[in-house]
Amino acid sequence: MTTLSLSPSQLATGETADLLYDVADERIAQVAKWGVQARPDGTSESNAPYAEAAKAATDKAAENGTLTWADILSEEVLEAFSETNQDALREELVQVAAVAISWAEDIDRRRTAANSGRTFYDQRPSS
Repeated sequence: MTTLSLSPSQLATGETADLLYDVADERIAQVAKWGVQARPDGTSESNAPYAEAAKAATDKAAENGTLTWADILSEEVLEAFSETNQDALREELVQVAAVAISWAEDIDRRRTAANSGRTFYDQRPSS
């Protein structure tokens, strides 16, 4: 595992840190409700065709300019579902978490923009 030394201001002006606190709060609530859980992974190499199809659909949507967060997260989840190696599965699950955090950050930015009278697209960097 790589450790980064970043201040919250270096992580999308603190929004990542805020969301990580939210995730930690949710994990605490889950453990309080269900305890620490241990379950089989339920992943299988037989899911690889679904992951490949999701990757192709995501690539096509990106090419067409119609890529959504749901496309990206679906691809990452399906890649995790097809992974049986524990190290690789962990990497995929971290990617799933990172995409979910990024999506939630985007929702927060849109909400902030809407509350300030700007449009969603006023927040986007120019390409």
